[in-house]
Amino acid sequence: MCVVLDCNIISSVFNPSEKDHEEFKPVLHWITSGNGKMVFGGSKYKKELNRMKSYLKFIKELSKAGKCINVDDSAVDKIQNEIKNKHRDFNDYHIVAIIIVSKVRIICTKDKKAIPWFKNSDLYPSDVKKPKIYTSKRNRNLLNRRKYIGNVCL
Repeated sequence: MCVVLDCNIISSVFNPSEKDHEEFKPVLHWITSGNGKMVFGGSKYKKELNRMKSYLKFIKELSKAGKCINVDDSAVDKIQNEIKNKHRDFNDYHIVAIIIVSKVRIICTKDKKAIPWFKNSDLYPSDVKKPKIYTSKRNRNLLNRRKYIGNVCL
């Protein structure tokens, strides 16, 4: 089972001293101790991730443990550019592109402006189901549902 972590949520997931960590602690536990994996890819996402220096070492450790999946950067970049050119009001086009390439069904975010975009069926090709959104621990039931497994996690 896989999740795409919006970069706005990474500190809340990985840092126990963040005020909202309790809301995202199930995601951390699912990735570190369960069968969850973090999926990422594309130049925009990696650029955002590289600005989060304090988490890079931990993410590298997760990668070594097989808990991170890097999807094809060029495929993500191509799709994100297509979305960006069609929907200029939307700035998380790279997250949708990762979903399209990986077919992952869960996004973890706290970006309330982006959530309606993430749920917009028009952004996804017919063979990609729109994702479910994890915004707090009330959504923890999403984490172990087999129907939300992305192709890259099989």
